[in-house]
Amino acid sequence: MIFHKSLRFEMIKKRKIYILPLLFLTVLEIYCIGIFKKNSDVMPLSPEFSRNGLISSSTYQVVIALEVASEKEARIQGRELAVEKAGSLIFQEVFIYRRLSMEGRKRIRKIIEEKGKIILIQKTSDKIYSIVFQVSQRGLKKQLERIY
Repeated sequence: MIFHKSLRFEMIKKRKIYILPLLFLTVLEIYCIGIFKKNSDVMPLSPEFSRNGLISSSTYQVVIALEVASEKEARIQGRELAVEKAGSLIFQEVFIYRRLSMEGRKRIRKIIEEKGKIILIQKTSDKIYSIVFQVSQRGLKKQLERIY
């Protein structure tokens, strides 16, 4: 009977030897999954969202990158910057009248502010968010061409 108990003790000891590496590998796997999940939200922008300018006759797109702490901050600060950038880029477009009056500039700014919206906020690196802002309206290019 004593021999039997010592044999049982040896078997338990051997199981501990097998269990420890399994436990270690399990902990390591959980840690690695956590790292990949943490970094999985960091991705580059897809090609259709990476260019500025008129992307169709009714949509003008602006892409900006901001270094902020959270997506909420990116949304707040990004809207203001995107409206400014959209205005400056639209005024440089070939189809816009070169000697635009102040009234014409105001009308374009009003279109940008009313019809523009953020369609995508994506984390592209550790603290950098890319923001895609689009001004969409039916016949936008023709409407902008007619403003003097």
